[in-house]
Amino acid sequence: MLICCGSQDLNLESHLCHSIQAHIDGLTPTPPQVIVDQVKEKFGTLLFYFHGGDDELNGIKRAHDARAREIAKDADSLDRREKKISRDEAAIMKLRTELADRKRKFDEMGAALA
Repeated sequence: MLICCGSQDLNLESHLCHSIQAHIDGLTPTPPQVIVDQVKEKFGTLLFYFHGGDDELNGIKRAHDARAREIAKDADSLDRREKKISRDEAAIMKLRTELADRKRKFDEMGAALA
C-alpha cells in the first residue's frame, strides 16, 4: 500500500494508522486487529503492508494512496521548479560576471586613452 512521498511521509503514515485504528475501534463486533507486516521505502515512496481488519479498509487505503500520489506529484513539481530557479540563478551569475569583466575592460580602455 502506497503511503506517501516527499517530506510528508510520517504525517501521512501516522494519519493512515490513526484512520485504520479509529475504523476498527468503531466496529461491532471488532474485526481482527490490523497488524503492520512491513513499511519500506522503494523508489522514493513508502510502502505499507498489513493484514487484518475488514473489507472497508480498502476504501481507507485508496484514499490514502490518492493523497500520497498528490503529495508525490506536488513534490516532483516543486523539485523541478527549484532546479529551474537554480539554473536561472546560475545563468544570471554568469551574465553578471561577464558584464563586470566587460565593464572592467572598458574602464581600462578609457584609462589608457586618457
